[in-house]
Amino acid sequence: MPLEVGHDGNRVMLRGALRRFDELRVVSAALFDAIGRRGQRAVTLDFSACEEFSPATMLPLLPVAAGYREVSGATFELVAPEDEGLKRLLIDSNWAHFIDPERYAINEEAGGQVPAQRFGAETEVGAIVAGVMELLLPRMDVEREALAALEWSMYELMDNVLCHAESPTGGFAQASVDAQSGWVEFVVADGGIGVAESMRIRDHEQALGRAIAEGGTRDRAAHAGDGLFGAFRAATLSGGQFEINSGFGLLYGSREGPEEYRTGKRRIRYSGTAVRCEVGVGDAGLLGRALAFCDRAYEPLDESAQRGSGAGEVAPFSIREEAAQDVGSRSGGRRVRELVEERLRRDGEAVLDFGGVAVISSGFADEVLGRLFAGMGPRAFMSRVRVRNANVVIEALIDRAILQRTRAG
Repeated sequence: MPLEVGHDGNRVMLRGALRRFDELRVVSAALFDAIGRRGQRAVTLDFSACEEFSPATMLPLLPVAAGYREVSGATFELVAPEDEGLKRLLIDSNWAHFIDPERYAINEEAGGQVPAQRFGAETEVGAIVAGVMELLLPRMDVEREALAALEWSMYELMDNVLCHAESPTGGFAQASVDAQSGWVEFVVADGGIGVAESMRIRDHEQALGRAIAEGGTRDRAAHAGDGLFGAFRAATLSGGQFEINSGFGLLYGSREGPEEYRTGKRRIRYSGTAVRCEVGVGDAGLLGRALAFCDRAYEPLDESAQRGSGAGEVAPFSIREEAAQDVGSRSGGRRVRELVEERLRRDGEAVLDFGGVAVISSGFADEVLGRLFAGMGPRAFMSRVRVRNANVVIEALIDRAILQRTRAG
């Protein structure tokens, strides 16, 4: 049965199947009508006749509910589905908790998924990524290095929320694993300003197309699209799907490859951004192809291949020890750069040791190495800053960050 949304006083009722990624717009509009227009402050959200839903259709509801509760002072009473399987899914996935925290406790049991989690700081982002890795590795016969594209994409999508979304409720994320087929679906949602405003583009549909086609250029607007660009390519190059809901825009990337995507306009606004990213794992070279910076396999470089590895007078700065949970965030990179600058003032030079670090985000690379390069200049940077034990993907991300800073002048 197709989705139907009805009203009865302060009750918002969902009937049928909530299948499509952008159908949450209809639910969001119903909540706006009840709370924003009619001034209801105690709303019953009735899922009793709901027949189907998924992370892609439910997670985007969480920042909407959190915004009404925390900004507008509304409260929600959740009526669970009559179907026992759907009721258990609603509870186990933490959707019930984040909609109606007074009646439903948070679930920390993973099962075959990382339940919905809320994040507002870089350390929380790192913990969510670590949780996905812990879920994946025992279930899939792949090496950690083959998960680089997935790990990078998760870091980037959540870091976009922290750096660009301006979301008063932070972000929500959830991952589910299909070990048999080798797919991981990762969904991120926020209640922020949306991609178009973040990229300073009026047309919402055009902004989404620009974000996944032109990410990685020089200005602030492109930084907002950089993570979307790489995650989109990682998903579609691996044969996965990629979707964005933001403002009045919708983008869908098919399994046919990065050239096969479509954008559309919607009559109902989604107040924020929601991204669904489906990535196939096991391809060690996927991230390099997604970001178009190398065609080499993802494997550790020999010590002799590291930039400036011959000098050893200065004690190395261990990225793993100093930034274990922060290598996926721009703000984490800012903190590390300040520590490195302190080391440079004290010792005159710094050796950054990436041993034990599988992947870093583009924002982290830019904040640490890109900004150091821009601030010190090429000659001082090359003589005073050295990188050790970086695998080929981290080396390429660093080189890419430095190249972008060079182009930016």
